[in-house]
Amino acid sequence: MNIRINLLPPELRSQGVEPRLKLILGASALGLVAVALSCWLYLVYATNGLGDGLVAKRGELTALRQEAMRVDSLLDEISDY
Repeated sequence: MNIRINLLPPELRSQGVEPRLKLILGASALGLVAVALSCWLYLVYATNGLGDGLVAKRGELTALRQEAMRVDSLLDEISDY
């Protein structure tokens, strides 16, 4: 047997939630979760190929650095004359 005593005045007591309001709140929460999940999946899909691009850019950067060193050495030779 469970006895509950509520000492709050009647205007402050919990009256419960209307079923229509529960439905609206539930649908809103579900919609918010769906939007958040969609955004997360879009970001995962959009950033999926970034790793391959990064590897390609690092390769280009290495080649450009080697070429820049060659150009610097040629400029040093030219400045000697």
